[in-house]
Amino acid sequence: LNEETLTGLLDRLVDREERAVKIRCDEPALRRRIADTDREAIRLAKAAAAAPPAQAFGLMRKREAQIDNLVLQRIEAAQDRLLDILEALDVEVRIKSDADQPAARGERTLLHLAALVDRGGHAHLDMALDELAAELAPEGFTIERSGPWPPYSFADGGGGAELEVA
Repeated sequence: LNEETLTGLLDRLVDREERAVKIRCDEPALRRRIADTDREAIRLAKAAAAAPPAQAFGLMRKREAQIDNLVLQRIEAAQDRLLDILEALDVEVRIKSDADQPAARGERTLLHLAALVDRGGHAHLDMALDELAAELAPEGFTIERSGPWPPYSFADGGGGAELEVA
């Protein structure tokens, strides 16, 4: 880094702090909810219960494929919702890590982000994340936050994995 670049970076980070945001999914809970509420999954389960064994097997495989598809759709929708909220708040975001990381209680971390906010100006972010957490909780999603942290994820001069949402 040259002096000009370093000065620009420091100016961008002064009076700012990093907040970590993770979205997690209890996939078994999400699968159960979909199995109990999706009309097609329910119909296939009832049809399998009344069918001969070979046909029942095929129907249950269709049911599982239906549930798998809906789980993926809900996970993508939850991630998109989080990113939309951050974009609406004009928050600079960096991806800290991607999906498939195991977490406590059988949950899976879907997305781990760093959000750069003005020092002490995180109330809107917290409120929006609280609303999102309440919206997604019935399906087995959780939103975890931590911070404030020094803005380490943003101190690389722009060479990191930046997510263009702001």
